Amino acid sequence: MDEKIRIPLILGLCLGGGAAIGYMIGEITTGLLVGFLLGITLTGGFRRTVKWTKAQRRVIIAVALTGMLVVGASFGLLTGDYVSGLGSAIAMSLVVVLKMEKLFDERIGALFAKAGRDGFVAANLAVAALLFTARITGDDPLLAGLPPTTWLLVAAAVSWGVFLVSAGYHTYVKGE
Repeated sequence: MDEKIRIPLILGLCLGGGAAIGYMIGEITTGLLVGFLLGITLTGGFRRTVKWTKAQRRVIIAVALTGMLVVGASFGLLTGDYVSGLGSAIAMSLVVVLKMEKLFDERIGALFAKAGRDGFVAANLAVAALLFTARITGDDPLLAGLPPTTWLLVAAAVSWGVFLVSAGYHTYVKGE
């Protein structure tokens, strides 16, 4: 059977089967997710090498960065814990950074690796600057009154801001 017919047929059958099983157990979303993952596994869709144009890569990067922002903000708003929201967005960023090369192509993977490296360096610098400032100022009421979670929030926010700016810079200004 031709690959152009075989792959959509397998994906359609897996999604249909997943939806049917999900309907029977009362969780259609879970059934569709399992069907999709099974279809991707059976067709080997994760092993293809696809070359994207510059415009397509920019769209993928914009969607990935927007998705990270939405996940972090919505999780923070739902739980009322902005540290957890920011932490989930950073964790998602790291997962996306590690898998971009496999999901799309090596140029997008290299771009996210550069942005991830810049964000990691910024986190280390932010924590070091906070600790150095606290050590120099001694008993400054502003820094001494902040709980450690606020320190981590500041360092994480700086780190993720640098990550987003770096990804935007490498995508749109440098034109990678």
